[in-house]
Amino acid sequence: MSTASAIVEPQQARSRRTLQRILDAFEQALHTQTFEEITVGTLCKRARCSVGTFYGRVESKDVLLDHLRQRVFEEARTALAELFSPARARSLTLSRLLAEQLAVLLDFHLQRRGVLRAVIVQARRQTAFAGPTRDFNTSVLRHAADAWLVHRDLIPHPDPEIAVEQAALMAAGYLRESVVFEELWPTPLPLDRDARLRQLHHLLLAFLTTPPPAEIP
Repeated sequence: MSTASAIVEPQQARSRRTLQRILDAFEQALHTQTFEEITVGTLCKRARCSVGTFYGRVESKDVLLDHLRQRVFEEARTALAELFSPARARSLTLSRLLAEQLAVLLDFHLQRRGVLRAVIVQARRQTAFAGPTRDFNTSVLRHAADAWLVHRDLIPHPDPEIAVEQAALMAAGYLRESVVFEELWPTPLPLDRDARLRQLHHLLLAFLTTPPPAEIP
């Protein structure tokens, strides 16, 4: 059961501004703290509101996170529709298309790292987060297929649909582990943003344009 309906958009402008401050404070806190570490009291100090005001607007932290998830996913859906449009894909080489798309995706993960981390963790715990997250991931896979299969003549895989699906999963995995949960992978040679982009671009371009081996030796 979704928790989204527990937040009702306030009618008064002042109340809407208060809710916006709470949401912004929550997202800022998620940059440096986990969902569990953030307390309502600390959040209210950041948002300059009382605990009573908080519970007058929001039922719980779970509800607040679901509201943030909706906001972030909606922003991403709008960007993906344009970024992965087949018409745009036809105007670019596959390499340039991947470079531009991956740059936007990487920046999105860097900027919204805290929210994405919290949503991923909760999606593995609660069906209220798992369902919408699965739906969002389904739309990402569909967008990737629509754009990358425009260049199917460059994909030597016997089943290009499988190739683009697996490439999308590779990108998602890299962004999740390299950015969202980077503290769990203390690599001795950390990469900056541009270096990560080059590695990710190389990973996907090589996979999509290299014939797969007939069998594993």
